[in-house]
Amino acid sequence: MIRATNGWSKWLLGLFAAMLLGLAGWGGSTVIATSARVTRVETQHEDLGPRLERMENKLDRLIQRTR
Repeated sequence: MIRATNGWSKWLLGLFAAMLLGLAGWGGSTVIATSARVTRVETQHEDLGPRLERMENKLDRLIQRTR
C-alpha cells in the first residue's frame, strides 16, 4: 500500500534537501579555505627555513668573534 504524501511532507522534504545542499556547500568552501590557509603557512615555513639558517650563521660568526 502506497500512501500519498501531503503538502507538509513535501514542504519539509524540500526544506531538508535545501538545508543539506547549503550545508554541503558551506562545508566545501570551508575545506577549500582551510587548505589554502595550510598551503600558505607551509609556504611561509619553507621561506623561513633559509632565513633562519642565515641568521643562525650570522649569530655563530658573531659569537666566534667575541670569544
